[in-house]
Amino acid sequence: EVIHQKIKKAYSHGKLYMSEFLINADTRTWVTEGMVNLGVLHEAKVVASDGSIVWSEDMNLLFYYRNRLIGYGFEGD
Repeated sequence: EVIHQKIKKAYSHGKLYMSEFLINADTRTWVTEGMVNLGVLHEAKVVASDGSIVWSEDMNLLFYYRNRLIGYGFEGD
């Protein structure tokens, strides 16, 4: 929820673009849709869940995407 709010704030200040869907979606939807869409270009699931446990089938891909996002400065606090 904290990261979700930081991203929406960055959008409102013109620092990034978000689709209308993401602007209006709640945090649960962000997470669910993100997990579905994150690895569409890969055979292995970058992030998967059975409802109570979250895992990655390819840690290298997970770190790749993490490294792509770190420059936005949303981590921390």
